[in-house]
Amino acid sequence: MERKNTWKLVEIWNKEESEYKILMFLDRNEIDPNYYSRQQGCSLLGKSIRDKYFKVAKKLFELGADINDRTYSGHTILQEAIICSNVEGVEFLLKHGADKDKTHPSCCD
Repeated sequence: MERKNTWKLVEIWNKEESEYKILMFLDRNEIDPNYYSRQQGCSLLGKSIRDKYFKVAKKLFELGADINDRTYSGHTILQEAIICSNVEGVEFLLKHGADKDKTHPSCCD
């Protein structure tokens, strides 16, 4: 059921629903907080940071989402937020324990 609900959440989110509707869905359904969307190239947490849905990000974090997850490009969510000049996202991630020292997999070989 968790997987089905997660797919439904992604479907709702892809329709560009409001943060409120996404939060309501999260409150009423069990989902996989670490689901990775190949279409989006990131996890649900990464998408919430990218979309600046910080209440959704907080809820996903509380549900166990990996704050140091990587995007399709290999960057962490924190690195993506920095690259995109998403100051609020950077602050949120650091406040919630993102590893600022984690490097890109192709770096420093």
